[in-house]
Amino acid sequence: WGIQGREQAVKDYSAPINLSNGAVTEYPPAQVTDADYLINMPTLKSHEASTGGNNNNDTDTRAEFPSLCAKNHFGSFCGGAGNLHPYQEATNYYATYHCYVDLMEHKHLGGKTMLYVIDGLYGGLGHWDAIPAKWWIPPFNTNWPGSVFASQDHCAIDSVGLDFLAAERAAKADVMRGKLDNHLHEAANITNPPSGIVYDPDGDGPATRSLGVHEHWLDLESKLYSKNIDPRVNGIELVDASVIEPLSCAFVANVTSVGIGSPVIFTATVTSTFSRNVYCRWDFNNDGTTDLEGPYLLEVTNAFPTQMYFSVKLDMSNEVAETASMLRPNYINVVPEPVAAALLLLASCAVRRMTRA
Repeated sequence: WGIQGREQAVKDYSAPINLSNGAVTEYPPAQVTDADYLINMPTLKSHEASTGGNNNNDTDTRAEFPSLCAKNHFGSFCGGAGNLHPYQEATNYYATYHCYVDLMEHKHLGGKTMLYVIDGLYGGLGHWDAIPAKWWIPPFNTNWPGSVFASQDHCAIDSVGLDFLAAERAAKADVMRGKLDNHLHEAANITNPPSGIVYDPDGDGPATRSLGVHEHWLDLESKLYSKNIDPRVNGIELVDASVIEPLSCAFVANVTSVGIGSPVIFTATVTSTFSRNVYCRWDFNNDGTTDLEGPYLLEVTNAFPTQMYFSVKLDMSNEVAETASMLRPNYINVVPEPVAAALLLLASCAVRRMTRA
């Protein structure tokens, strides 16, 4: 914008953003097209529609929209995005064109975005001004929302943000009107959208896969999404980071003194908020070489070939790239078979004496 000492943004005319309804062509700044990746960081707020589309601004037809990650790309234009406003505000009907989808699909905007972060520290609940206010719904309970939402799925994070905004506005008897998630219906089904529009804002051909997952929570109280309910489905999972438990692991052997070549059973336990896709690597002599690996190998068997003390190590990783390990130094004492038999007999006698006592 080039005021107050800031560098003037320059349009990159080689990367047009053509609205797929044929109405408008805009251009992103060269700073955007030169970037290798983007991080999209909007605030958690709503916005009232004021012009264009189906909106007459009366109590029956007023349309509003969540001003989240998709809307945030209105800042990815030189001099503002006034030309696009009529095509975000026509939200009283489903199966209609929505300009957000073009921004989500464009290779220099949504196509470059590697992370979405919504700042919900002071969520805005007004109309066009979105003045911050304390929130009534749980878990905020008349306090500031004090939250940050993060995802790598554009549709998913805007779906969750919308659920929170709509619930809070409803709690305050100021219901958000219009088909608030029309653009998410279109984006999630972009290869065959309800509107029938072919979204191709950068002229490189229509999208070949969905832009993300769109759904709504089960209810306000539980805030559960489909993957919270059934981990096997490909849906949204909302995780409360305030109660995230880091990955940790432990293991024990069924015996620690054993004869050469006799099997030892190792049983591992894992603790983590993210433990559905745990990968295990066992090193039975702690020499830095993995002896056995695979997903969820929590009970394994190994036989030790020589007489010595063996240190055993377990390394784990999970679906969010956390790692954990446990090393038991000199854990397994491998002895000649007669000695092992004698040790086993002594242990058995000790157990019997304890039982009689």
